[in-house]
Amino acid sequence: MRAEWCRELAHFCGVAAPIEAALREAVAAHQDDPWIHRRLQDSLNTLNESTERNPLVDWPAGESDASYALVYCLLLLDLADRIRNHHHELGIDPDITKQTVAAKSGTAIRQFWELNGFVGASSNAFTRLDWYLGPIPMVCLGTFAYEPRAWGGGARVFRRKRDGCLKLLAEDGDYFDDVGRRLESNMDHTGCFAAALDCGEVTCGYPISSRGTLIQQQEDLNPVEWQQVLQIGDPVVQMHIPFDTNLSLPACRESFLSAIRFYEKHFPDYGATFFACGSWIHTPDLREILSPQSNLLKLQDAVHLMQNAAECRAGYKYIFGFGKFDPKTAPRQTSLQRGLLDYLDQGNTFHKGAMILPFSEAEHLGQLA
Repeated sequence: MRAEWCRELAHFCGVAAPIEAALREAVAAHQDDPWIHRRLQDSLNTLNESTERNPLVDWPAGESDASYALVYCLLLLDLADRIRNHHHELGIDPDITKQTVAAKSGTAIRQFWELNGFVGASSNAFTRLDWYLGPIPMVCLGTFAYEPRAWGGGARVFRRKRDGCLKLLAEDGDYFDDVGRRLESNMDHTGCFAAALDCGEVTCGYPISSRGTLIQQQEDLNPVEWQQVLQIGDPVVQMHIPFDTNLSLPACRESFLSAIRFYEKHFPDYGATFFACGSWIHTPDLREILSPQSNLLKLQDAVHLMQNAAECRAGYKYIFGFGKFDPKTAPRQTSLQRGLLDYLDQGNTFHKGAMILPFSEAEHLGQLA
């Protein structure tokens, strides 16, 4: 817990000067505190034992205990140092490393400061550290972050050979509600439509519309004309959306192209040819909330959507802030916040959404018909 180590890593994470000053003051005040040193070592040992989940999830909340908040903040600085060393071993550009630690560690420290008014971090900031410290680590490249993952499904994807046009067919046995939104496995399927998919000599299934919903009219795909290009288990590059990022189409396009170049250079054998993402920004419900000129809707028009019938509760923290969401007290500062709250007040549900985008379409993002 050296002051110079904290200062250097806070600067590397992009921590603002007032937060860095408060951090140095807190470290100086606890420099000889044996309790802080024990908790810090216990935390490091716990994190080192398991990076695949959040081993600190049952630890005290930093929001209500400034001492634990300081420990979590120091752990985020330690994580930034580990990410930096890991990237160096893999030959990853230092600029990419800096973007990545700023998004992971720097943002978490800043958000805690803005919400609580003192320096620290939350214990839930340490979920899935293997994404950052694994053999193919998550990296932040401009507007988005990326990590390797096996495609979890939602549709089977086919490409027409003569022009590259994509067709999404519902997976066999998936259930859909009355407007064509896909149901999750733990939802009540009573009275819902069950899709069928037959990949025999001629593929026969139910297509997914451009708005991500099922069309209850079977379609045949002749293998002479169509080739399957994505199914459950195939490698994809999973896209993540950092908090408060630029979602203009030029920024999205540059981020996608940077990711393609990154994987081609550093992990050419990975084999992914698609981006995938499950996020609130891909729900077609936004068309009832935002202006057609919104960057979010322009991005939806440029990718291939899938809609889910479950509520997108995880999206509320990105839209309204990282405190507990209550529609009665949630801020109405932006057009998105006002539109979504009005949408919910009308008895609507804000549903989950997802998308895929083939690498081949990233170059022309926003220019496709």
